[in-house]
Amino acid sequence: MGCWIFQSNPLRFDVIADWVDGKKVSWSANQHRTELSPGDVVYFRVTGADSGLYGIGEILSQCYEAEADEFGSWKVNIRYKKLIVPPLLRGETDTIPLLKSFRPLSGFQGTVAQVPDEIATVINGLRNLQSSFKSSVPVGTTFATRKEVREAGLHAPTMAGIHPAGDGARAESIVISGGYSDDRDEGDVIIYTGAGGQSAPGSGVQVADQKIEGANKALVRAEHDGTPVRVIRGAGGDPRFSPASGYRYDGLYQVKRHWRKPSSDGPLIVQFELVAIDYDTPPITRTPGASQNPPSGNTNPNRRDRLSSSVVRDQENVDWIKNLYDNTCQVCRIQLMTDAGAISIGAHIQGLGKPHNGPDVTDNMLCLCHNCHAMFDSGSFYINDDCKTITWLHEPVGGGAAAHSTELFIKPAHHVGQTFVQHHRLEIAGVTY
Repeated sequence: MGCWIFQSNPLRFDVIADWVDGKKVSWSANQHRTELSPGDVVYFRVTGADSGLYGIGEILSQCYEAEADEFGSWKVNIRYKKLIVPPLLRGETDTIPLLKSFRPLSGFQGTVAQVPDEIATVINGLRNLQSSFKSSVPVGTTFATRKEVREAGLHAPTMAGIHPAGDGARAESIVISGGYSDDRDEGDVIIYTGAGGQSAPGSGVQVADQKIEGANKALVRAEHDGTPVRVIRGAGGDPRFSPASGYRYDGLYQVKRHWRKPSSDGPLIVQFELVAIDYDTPPITRTPGASQNPPSGNTNPNRRDRLSSSVVRDQENVDWIKNLYDNTCQVCRIQLMTDAGAISIGAHIQGLGKPHNGPDVTDNMLCLCHNCHAMFDSGSFYINDDCKTITWLHEPVGGGAAAHSTELFIKPAHHVGQTFVQHHRLEIAGVTY
């Protein structure tokens, strides 16, 4: 897999203004056109006073000749994947001798430059450091403007309330500041209205139905994937929980569920329940037996601070396994569809936490539907030491696709580790042969 820098002069083409995560565009490629290949990584460099790397994307096609424009006739299809927030500016890359000596980071003639492996490794290291910084911003930090929020790496757009919002994106942050009249803020629980359908951005007047697309679809994906979002409150929100002025970072929230309902103005809106991950409710005490009555619950649950230690999964591994199988279960080969698209679980064969202590690598992962995941985790079936055939100990009642699956569906790019399969068979299914 190759790595490239694609350069943009904002006076001729403003790539940041054009940017939507997941958007597919064509790019002029008059240099290196025989070397660019589908799957290659692209860093987008913007020239000017604040020159630097502003985004990352991927190449989708071989180069092809098209009708010539001001940039030339040779083009390549690419996809914008994610903005680098904050961008890697030249002032930062020049502090590292290896990067300072790499001419394309200080400007070059043309639109495409190749990046050697050792340079790409250092750039990735800087991006990882940025990610650590973003997660270490203290809860309660205040900012005067949305620009400052962006520069802190908490929320990239200076207008939109949900980020990212492109095709295939998963939301990472939201801003709540009174832009939608149907929002409800209870501190540790937020009922957040999705994007779109207003007479004008921020008007608070709903004139059209919202749909599960774009930014709303990105929030639904965060719900399905179980990834938290950063919440930034603005002064325009509920005064009980909002800053008096500017903006405040209020930590991570889980997207629990979503639904549709008529707005106070009439048109349908999409709403999301966001719950702060620093709060929890007391566990329900269950009584043995098969009672037909639901538990009484608690109409006024107490709140308590919660400090926990858990293994952090690498979301890149989860995304890779899901994308490889297009969210299709490797056992029953069923693809579950929702209003936000297909869903699946990136399941570990040997569990990550104690007492299993498995590694977070793709060799130790499967793409499963929710049903097969529950059965696999309970030891209803196991994978044999050939890492392919399946033995059922408790077949699903009523048959169905899973009941007839005797082989694991495995794509060539996916290696299933025998050590992990054996651990599951011995420790979860309890089969010693």
